[in-house]
Amino acid sequence: MTLELRISNLSKTYDNGVKALDDVSLTIPTRLFGLLGSNGAGK
Repeated sequence: MTLELRISNLSKTYDNGVKALDDVSLTIPTRLFGLLGSNGAGK
């Protein structure tokens, strides 16, 4: 069995109208991953 994390069509808009994510899709295979922003902060 192959396990993976799939995220499809994810969007996030804050109450003040700032769009943080716009229709993001990704597949992460079975392994350890971390998402880092430009300042090194984990997401």
